Amino acid sequence: MGAPGGTDRRPAAPRRGTNATSHSEYRLIMKSKLLYTLAALVVFGLAGCQDLSVENENNPDRTRALAEPGDVENLVADTFTSYWGANQWSSRSMPWSTVADELSSSWANW
Repeated sequence: MGAPGGTDRRPAAPRRGTNATSHSEYRLIMKSKLLYTLAALVVFGLAGCQDLSVENENNPDRTRALAEPGDVENLVADTFTSYWGANQWSSRSMPWSTVADELSSSWANW
């Protein structure tokens, strides 16, 4: 047992999961992190503002795009596929296709 008056009490240990740094040290650490983050953003921002004039080689003109018969065939086939998909799979035509028994499935007959 201890002496009367509590003279043998030990100082309280810091709680688990906490750090013993003071508030001013914490603020200094946060300010330095903020400064480094802002400096990195400025550096990356200035690097991103360089001249970006790049030639787009994936955007050919009409004569190059339709130069061969296979190119014309692919263009027509892709255009028809897009057109057919837009007309057949829209929300208004699917019920009528089901009624006509063109499209039938076991999922709610839709």
